[in-house]
Amino acid sequence: MKWGALLVCALFAFTAHTAFAAQGMSAAGYEKTYGINIPFTPSQRTSRYTFAVYGGETAGGTALVQKELTITEAQTLFLALPYDYAAPETYTLAVTAHPMPGREGMDKAATKTSAFTTAPTCGHTADAGGYLAGDGSEQSPYVVSTQAQLSHLRQHSAACFWQSQDITLSGTWTSIPTFSGSYDGGGHIIYDLQVANSAEGALFQDVTGASFSRLGFVSRGADVGAVYTSGTLGRNLNQCTIDQCFVDVNIYGAPNRGSDVGGFAKALNDTTITNSYSASTLSGNALCAGMSCYLQNGTMNNCYSVSSISGGSAGVGGLITTYNPVNPKVTNSYWLLGPASSPGGGVRITDKALFGQEATFAGWDFENIWTMGTVYADVIGEEITAPVLRAFQQTGARDYSLPQGAEDETAGLGFSE
Repeated sequence: MKWGALLVCALFAFTAHTAFAAQGMSAAGYEKTYGINIPFTPSQRTSRYTFAVYGGETAGGTALVQKELTITEAQTLFLALPYDYAAPETYTLAVTAHPMPGREGMDKAATKTSAFTTAPTCGHTADAGGYLAGDGSEQSPYVVSTQAQLSHLRQHSAACFWQSQDITLSGTWTSIPTFSGSYDGGGHIIYDLQVANSAEGALFQDVTGASFSRLGFVSRGADVGAVYTSGTLGRNLNQCTIDQCFVDVNIYGAPNRGSDVGGFAKALNDTTITNSYSASTLSGNALCAGMSCYLQNGTMNNCYSVSSISGGSAGVGGLITTYNPVNPKVTNSYWLLGPASSPGGGVRITDKALFGQEATFAGWDFENIWTMGTVYADVIGEEITAPVLRAFQQTGARDYSLPQGAEDETAGLGFSE
């Protein structure tokens, strides 16, 4: 029997044992690397293989990803694949077996192809917003790429999520009632969040034990809404952590109601917020503050607000309006003009030029977290130089199979553990 025929037989056996389902995995030092797991048994006659994935139902054109590997024993391979997280797509895997060195004139390479279609991994349909990558764990969070997938959080309210791209919302958003998972915005933005007039809450209503990081909100020209009690993330955040997030939105209290309005939330209870800022237009009929009306048994560190704050017949604050005064709660945090005070701590800055100087923000990490940029300061109605988060200073499309800022190191990928 010819060598080439043996290779083809081996590849047919491989196909029978392969489940082509898009799965996620996170590799150390990589930004949420996702791809496909391939159970593979090599031929006894060669250890040299090329794996390539093409868009569509045939192996034509330029491969989306291609990798040459030496495989001597049965194992599950992981192949990083930048597939579409927003909607199911069909791809084709081509596996080529190559002759061993010195046998090129006697043996022939053989290729076997198989098409596969990505499918939701969360047990729900794609039409319902089902996630096409991840399993909801910390190691492999569900990937959120669309408005439908963002709304689908309500079906997996204790899971882990990672946002892969900016999302622009349309229509009126119905607040997610509860959430206790983690949400990594990936340095991306949710645009045009709008809730129904007189709603309580915005993205969420009540959140307990959750974490939020690297997530931004921009709703200029599209008001979050006339709310009773709210902030951009939601009404009450209990035992949560917020890190490297910002809000640039318009929120105004519902007429004839005792509304409390904060940039991030009405109340931060037992919650820690760090390295975050608010550059918003805020108006609350009762309480109003740049970051949150209440900070109860929580902490705020390395934060600032350049928001305009109005109304607040029951009290206003540059950062917060009231807190539990057992210990100092607000440290290394600032607000520009606006209210003369902010309970719990913080420093009011009246000279906008000081916001453009790193020396103003002693102790802040300008090497890894912050850099100077441009922010629209609602309180004075103009752009100013101020700290911005490095997580959002990305240009162009990222290759999420590589460490950020790294050269081509795909040779370091290949096998799932």
